[in-house]
This record gives sequence, C-alpha cells and structure tokens, in this order.
Amino acid sequence: MINVSVDVSELKSFVQNLPQIKDQIFELMQLDIRKASSEYLGMLMNMELALFLGRDRYERKGLVSTTSRNYRNGFYQRTFAIKNLGDLSIRVPRDRLGEFKTSVLPKYDRIDPAIKSDAMLMYFLGMSTRSLSLISTRLFGRKISHSLLSEHSAELHEKVEGWRVRPITDEIKYLYVDGTYFTMRTTDSIEKVCVLVVIGVDKNGHKHIIALQAGDKESASNWRELFKDLKSRGLDGSKVELGI
Repeated sequence: MINVSVDVSELKSFVQNLPQIKDQIFELMQLDIRKASSEYLGMLMNMELALFLGRDRYERKGLVSTTSRNYRNGFYQRTFAIKNLGDLSIRVPRDRLGEFKTSVLPKYDRIDPAIKSDAMLMYFLGMSTRSLSLISTRLFGRKISHSLLSEHSAELHEKVEGWRVRPITDEIKYLYVDGTYFTMRTTDSIEKVCVLVVIGVDKNGHKHIIALQAGDKESASNWRELFKDLKSRGLDGSKVELGI
C-alpha cells in the first residue's frame, strides 16, 4: 500500500485554480485514456500471439510441432484512429516466420468504421469535403481526407445499389406508389430531387420498400420503366390485388 500525504494549502490552491486549468485536466485525461486503450489493445494481441504459438512469452515446453520453430519477434508500431479517442499508437507483436495475423485490428484500415460512417453522414447532409476535412480533427481526432470520403462513398453506393436492385422474393398483395422529393447531393451541390417510391405489402401484412428510383412522378414513361424493372426483379403482378 502506498501512503500519499496531501498538503492542505496545496490542495486548496489547486481547487481554487480549477477554473483556469480545467482544459488542461481534460487533455491529460484524454492522453491517459488513449495510452490505456493502446496498452489494452496491445495486451489482447499479445494474448492472440501466445495462443497462436501455443505458448506464452519465454515458455519453451509443450511446443506444437507446426509452430515449434516459430518465436516472438518484437513488434511494430501502428496507428489506428478510434471514435472519441483519436489516434492510438499501438505495439503490434510479430512472429519470426511472419505467419501471425491479428484479428483485433483490421488488416488495412487505419480508421474506425464508426468515424467513416459519421463523416459520410455529415457529407451526405451537405457539408463540403473541404469543411469536413478542416473540422474532422476537432470532431474525430483524425483528419478525414477527400480520398477517404470518395472511397467510402463508393463502398456505400455499391451496397445501396445492391439493396435497391435486390430480387423480389416476397409475394406482394398491395402496392403503395408515389413520387416524393428528397434533398440530395448532386456532384458539388445540394438539390431537391424527385424520387419514385414503391412500397409493397406482403401476404403477412409486412411492408417492404421495393423501389426507389429518380424520375418525374408525372411521367408515364418513367413509371413504365420502373414497373418493368420490378417485373425483371421478380414481382409477380398476378398476385397484386390493389395498387394505391
């Protein structure tokens, strides 16, 4: 047990100065949290490596034949940005044969997916890439580059497009059909765009958004193309009892 003696006058002076030094206290707390988080991740990866090698550090007994010639081989430093913490400097352990792959950190990513999602949300809500890049360090503890936004935007677009053109496997009884306006980013500007929407109700009464497509809601040709697309994706028109 460590005995800590506190001088009352020093403590009183410290408390009186709290309003002036509170920002520094929070900064020190953040540094301590980042350091503890980095050490925790390093500890997890060291445990992973011990399981991979079949033995702990400095242990020589009970070696598994496939890994008996493999040993720890120091570490390398890697940065990884985590939401609300910022950049962490992490010691990643290595093995001599280069066979160990940690599952704690993504192999190639250097940034928490949660940060990417938040940045993309702000981008789609209308914030320019320049403005986002300027404030990202303040908000996320890591600068968000234009190339990262473009890359993540492409990934997101691919997933959304995959969902939008997915096969229609449910038996649809009712259709709600209308056009509505959404505020969207188009290249470098924010505009209101008309979107044709089709909601299907299956035989169990569950609603599904089965179509989202930009188009003029007063255009018969736009609606014709949309329903051709629905048919090609598997919508059985003979099962539809009512369209609204």
